[in-house]
Amino acid sequence: MSKIIYIIFFIFLFFIKPVLSEIQIIDLTNRDNEDKIDEANTEIQELNSSLSNEKEIFNQEEVIDDTEFNNESILNENNSETLEINYNNDSIDNLKNIWINSSKKNVNFLFKKLDSKIASKIIKNNIIDLIIYGTEPPNDMTKAEFDKLRILTLRKLGNIDAAISLINNISTYEENKNIYDLIFLEKSLIEYDLVTVCNILESSPNFEFDSYIIKINIFCSYLNNDLEKAEFYNTLLLEENENDEYFQALYNILIEFENEINEISNYQYDEKSIILYSAIMRSINLPFTKDFININSPQLLKTIAISPSTKISVRIEAAQKAFDLNELSSESVAAIYQSVDFTSDELQNPLKTIEMNYTNDPSKAMALLFQSSRIQILPISRLEALNNLWEYSININESKLAFELSKDLLKTIEPSVELIDFALQTSIVHFYNQNIENSKEWLRLFENNSSEKIEKNYFQLIFLMNLQEDNYDFTNNNIESIFENFETTQNNLRFLELYLTTLDYIGFIIPNNLWELTAIKEKDERTIPSIYVMKLIQNASEKKLLGDLLLNIAISMEDNEWHEIHPQHVGLIFDNLLNIEEEKIVKKIALEILKTTI
Repeated sequence: MSKIIYIIFFIFLFFIKPVLSEIQIIDLTNRDNEDKIDEANTEIQELNSSLSNEKEIFNQEEVIDDTEFNNESILNENNSETLEINYNNDSIDNLKNIWINSSKKNVNFLFKKLDSKIASKIIKNNIIDLIIYGTEPPNDMTKAEFDKLRILTLRKLGNIDAAISLINNISTYEENKNIYDLIFLEKSLIEYDLVTVCNILESSPNFEFDSYIIKINIFCSYLNNDLEKAEFYNTLLLEENENDEYFQALYNILIEFENEINEISNYQYDEKSIILYSAIMRSINLPFTKDFININSPQLLKTIAISPSTKISVRIEAAQKAFDLNELSSESVAAIYQSVDFTSDELQNPLKTIEMNYTNDPSKAMALLFQSSRIQILPISRLEALNNLWEYSININESKLAFELSKDLLKTIEPSVELIDFALQTSIVHFYNQNIENSKEWLRLFENNSSEKIEKNYFQLIFLMNLQEDNYDFTNNNIESIFENFETTQNNLRFLELYLTTLDYIGFIIPNNLWELTAIKEKDERTIPSIYVMKLIQNASEKKLLGDLLLNIAISMEDNEWHEIHPQHVGLIFDNLLNIEEEKIVKKIALEILKTTI
């Protein structure tokens, strides 16, 4: 009853105010309003300026050419990977019917079961492609139902831009308007486009008036300098028994009732509202904590990475994760690494420093190792420092970043006998950076001069080189001559088994004595999917349902990396993809396996 009284009072209070049309911009006539909105719309430029100041550090170093890193703005980057399937107009037309022969029951189950943490980017990107281009629903499902499922799945997978693109191009928008407008709200909050946030709220009166929408109304009222309205909405929120302590703490700072806040973990908070919290925090320049990194939002990660009020350890962790999601370039991560302050002694003794100070802070350790490699002048000392970076990055699953960071630092270093200790790893790094000729030169140096036991990384590189050159016959490479020197550790054999399984499926001619090496492998704790999941994979393959097949494969892998998957499971994946003639996807997966099992 009291809520009804509040609503009647609210309507009376604001009846005399001009009614805004759906397309009208938020009232900015008040000078305070202008200031707040202007701040909201200019912050990106300020952040860019902040980043530029950080990159000035690069230009102050005498030992590194100032052209090694460009001044690309983080916030203007678009590093999205090329879609895994190369489509022309005809194939896109064919893909629109990819889900027609699936069932409503199956696609609902599979899409909802799909985890955002799909370790294989090849499989994840192909699934995203099929969701984007597969526009026609199963025969027993309405277009509106299917559009909604596609859009919400893309959002769950962290591809909100693709979700927005679909929303803008579907014919069923009005049937789920409130859901889609909430996604627009979310994207605008992430991008700190507060004018759009408040306009959407104003033009969508049919939003379910839940606690989340009330909170956004509070924030928009504050931005419009209507504190009376904000207080009214907050009273409604409290009457909803919303136990969101963190929002109330932020609200108290907004209205200047308080001037400081503790970390979010000290409060009860609503996970659904974290993106809203981030926008409020940006408006009052509050630091982000690690809790915000866990949101699967590349845009928010970029924001955290360049937030000047946030702890540097949180910023560089956010930058690394944004890089992993293809939202930040290695150059941008390098700029943030360079903003970390280390002493001269720490830079000269990075491994000792990490052991003493950064065993629980791998992001800061990466920054230290990177900076240490940049201050080295002699080729041998720089390679030694880079090798430290590579080895550490492999242990924390950040080798892709470390390899890219090394690209320019390796430009002036030529292979020579005194650098033999670093030859193999340098060859690998060059290969990963697509410097194939440089990779071959360093590999020849290793083969001609190394007396060390051959280990799995050498085999990995040999396989990759052959695959790069479309040579599937090892007999031309005298590979049998090096088997005698292969170090047969259990770890090496496990990786070798995975390599051989992978390469066998894409057409490599494997010598028998290579297979024989795997026979001495001890008990393997790696598991394979349940019989039920394997049958789902096989059934999808038999029915030629590519979409269902890829979804089942992703579910079967859970969040495991390729080296954590049993070779029999890998074989199952290849068998069923080849059964529907998806050789291109198989080859891409093979490359991914070889590149990610270093």
